[in-house]
Amino acid sequence: MKYKKKIILIILFLVLSILLIIPLACWCENEIAICFEEKIINYNIENIVDIYMTCFLNKKIFQIWLVNTFILFLFSFNIIYTIKKAKIEYKGIKFKRNDGTFGTAEWMEKNELTNCLEVGTGNGLILGEIDNQVITLPEETWLNKNVAVFGASRK
Repeated sequence: MKYKKKIILIILFLVLSILLIIPLACWCENEIAICFEEKIINYNIENIVDIYMTCFLNKKIFQIWLVNTFILFLFSFNIIYTIKKAKIEYKGIKFKRNDGTFGTAEWMEKNELTNCLEVGTGNGLILGEIDNQVITLPEETWLNKNVAVFGASRK
């Protein structure tokens, strides 16, 4: 019974891929022919039977359908497999601020600045400003003086 469902799904996939891909392949082939000033082929697709006849009687359209169906199958299989095998990444992780699960780094409070940086003096490496006062890393400091700067340039 399990294999019958898979076979039915594969057949349904192939039938739907023919219904979707063949008209697009015919349209694309005509658009390419227009670009290269070649003879435009009129496929006369008016019903479902015409779609299947076009697919299996025209070698080029059949190859386009085969390649696109294979790619669509791999794409679909990848999505289904990923959804089935996906694990919950955050299972067992406590999302608390004081837990330290993802580290304990936070932004420095205003009253902590004066312990290691200078505010308002302007001597040293400028790091930023707060309340219109310049925050600097003093020239004589116990802190590491390596600084990475990230930001967009102005025009």
